[in-house]
Amino acid sequence: MDNRVALISFIMLILIFIFAVIFGEVAIAEMNAYSAILAAIGYIATIAASIIIALSIGSEGSSMTTAFFILSGLGVIIFVWFLSRGGCAMGIW
Repeated sequence: MDNRVALISFIMLILIFIFAVIFGEVAIAEMNAYSAILAAIGYIATIAASIIIALSIGSEGSSMTTAFFILSGLGVIIFVWFLSRGGCAMGIW
């Protein structure tokens, strides 16, 4: 994977992550389960795809590897926040 394809993939994952954050905020504010499911799918997809792409381009020595690992780390942090805040707001725990 060359840097151009990696950059396009990174931009697409950032867009998915932004939509997941928006759906997460809507789910927490309005207690909407459908938005919560979409947010969880978006977070999981962003984290999984970032790690897979980072590992696959890491063997090639691409400079985008660090950016993908940072995105996956940020995704994990925001996903844990979403689970804890949404779980408390919706009365799950």
